[in-house]
Amino acid sequence: MKKDEQIQIDQAYITKNQLACLLQLTTRTIDRLMARGLPHYKIGNQRCRYKVHEIEQWLRANCKVVRRSY
Repeated sequence: MKKDEQIQIDQAYITKNQLACLLQLTTRTIDRLMARGLPHYKIGNQRCRYKVHEIEQWLRANCKVVRRSY
């Protein structure tokens, strides 16, 4: 995120672009995660918003950490 886009991380609703930037993923990957159950809120026909706290909980419960041993 840019410095002028600072948000209150704990309870704020953020856009798909902000979430992609925060997680260092593409917006297409966010779409794929949404299809797998990533929590989101639809506003109108196309706008989605996300709560960072809910996203963090969902990622902990549904994604695994992979570490390479060199």
